[in-house]
Amino acid sequence: PLKRTLDWAQKWLFDLTLASEGLPPRYFLAQAALLRRLAQTTDTRKLLAFNRKTIQYKAQCEQPVNSRLFFEEFFLNYAKLF
Repeated sequence: PLKRTLDWAQKWLFDLTLASEGLPPRYFLAQAALLRRLAQTTDTRKLLAFNRKTIQYKAQCEQPVNSRLFFEEFFLNYAKLF
């Protein structure tokens, strides 16, 4: 499930990045209004940087890691976007 959760997170971040540029979401259509509100509280550069970081996270999740620590770091970094 680490990989599956990161796949979901990458799609969410992709839609959030689209929303930050005033574009409609691709994956989470039902959450378009939420994505727009969240996008107003962050900056596109931060989103793009975190998108790049999720690629590193995805590579790490295929190694034996402590999933609790992994998710703590991931979601703390996500929260810093806002």
